[in-house]
Amino acid sequence: MTHLRKPTLADEKQILAFRQAFGESVETIPGTSYLIQAQSVASWLAELEKFSDPKRIPAGFVRGLQFLYFSEDNQLVGMINLRTNLNDYLENYGGHIGYGIQPKFRRQGYGSQMLKETLVIAKEQGLKQVLLTCDDDNQGSAKVIEANGGKLADKRLNKESQKVIRRYWINLE
Repeated sequence: MTHLRKPTLADEKQILAFRQAFGESVETIPGTSYLIQAQSVASWLAELEKFSDPKRIPAGFVRGLQFLYFSEDNQLVGMINLRTNLNDYLENYGGHIGYGIQPKFRRQGYGSQMLKETLVIAKEQGLKQVLLTCDDDNQGSAKVIEANGGKLADKRLNKESQKVIRRYWINLE
């Protein structure tokens, strides 16, 4: 049985292998709360703790809940981050939920299931609808979002990346 849960230091080996699976040249891995920049798994977990506590969130940021998604045989398949509110950047380009699937697990239905389980948590957190985004050319992510009820709201140019972003809303009521 697959499962979604919060990361702990006991997951360190799998988290490091997950990060390594994306290669050395990537600047970011979606849905991982800056894992790629972390000096260690312990420091990453400490940052996650800070961002999950509304009293400790740095100015300009929003509350985020980080989850790991494991396969039936307990392999780390993906990571997903739920932001419980939006700032200007998230409203335009990032959305409430970001996720990344380890390359070897893509196109196996894990993304859709991971998002489905996270939408339940979003509803439990009091969200009535969530915004998800993906690059316009990311057909896999678009299919995952649409399979979970995502309705395309619009497309916007991210001036930083010069990429067109699809913005989807999913109603949770």
